[in-house]
Amino acid sequence: MAISVSNLWKPTPRDLREIAENIKAASAILAMPLLKRRARMVELGYRRHLYKFRDIPDDRGKRQRLEQMLLNNELFAATSDTFNDPFDAQADYRIEQQRDALRELVYRYLRSQGAPDHLARSLVADALLDDSAALTASIKASHQQLLQQLGVCCLSETATDPLLWAHYAQDHCGIAVQYRPSLDPMSLQPHLVHYNAVYPIIENFFDREKRDIFSPLLRKSPSWAYEREWRILRPNAPNRAFQVRPEALTAVLLGMRISDGDREYIRGLVGERNKRYELKTLVFQAEAAVGEYRVRMRRLR
Repeated sequence: MAISVSNLWKPTPRDLREIAENIKAASAILAMPLLKRRARMVELGYRRHLYKFRDIPDDRGKRQRLEQMLLNNELFAATSDTFNDPFDAQADYRIEQQRDALRELVYRYLRSQGAPDHLARSLVADALLDDSAALTASIKASHQQLLQQLGVCCLSETATDPLLWAHYAQDHCGIAVQYRPSLDPMSLQPHLVHYNAVYPIIENFFDREKRDIFSPLLRKSPSWAYEREWRILRPNAPNRAFQVRPEALTAVLLGMRISDGDREYIRGLVGERNKRYELKTLVFQAEAAVGEYRVRMRRLR
């Protein structure tokens, strides 16, 4: 009877604890008066605004997702294998124990998960446990498969870095959409991305109280630090849109090189959303800061 390493990565309440705690905290925050809510979110380390950069497709049919974003208040949570960084969601998988020590560790793990003694002893006799390298590779493949079951929505805490506009907003011809998490703490529950030169280490396969199965999604190379990224993780919802409260989308920022036609197109969509939801979504025009390599915003009337 072969040992199934895929069972190691079934998310448990402990694995989802941070997300669950965020949901619980978000529910409490949502019940607070707005000013108190904002102050509490600052105390918790959240940023006042987060930004999603988008291009403006030329093809009318390809503009549907952009219109859903602005008119239906949708964000999209993709899987990490679709991102532009091939190092995304990678980790260093290690097993320090060998043979008998590894068998004992796996045996204790199986027993802790409710396996009868005879079944646990049968499973740890599997030849796979004689080859820690093969077991590590199998565990890595299983974990990576699990990570692809999460939808990930990437946002930035800044809209003034020219590189963000160049890389994610069509060479400054696109837009950035501004969100205020305090106006929808249930949907906008971002996790801060950390930047480090080495992969996160995944080694506590058989200890569900110590492992951190989501860490590969929240670690990137220092080369990407300019993005100042936050990520919303959506378990069991890969490559799906999700909605935010209309009032949480507070402004649309137009790129420095946006065409006159696209400017009017976006302003028309903002006007339609304001009428539909009885809001006052602001529109800003990006401009070059005087004497600095930085983008600044001018509010349009």
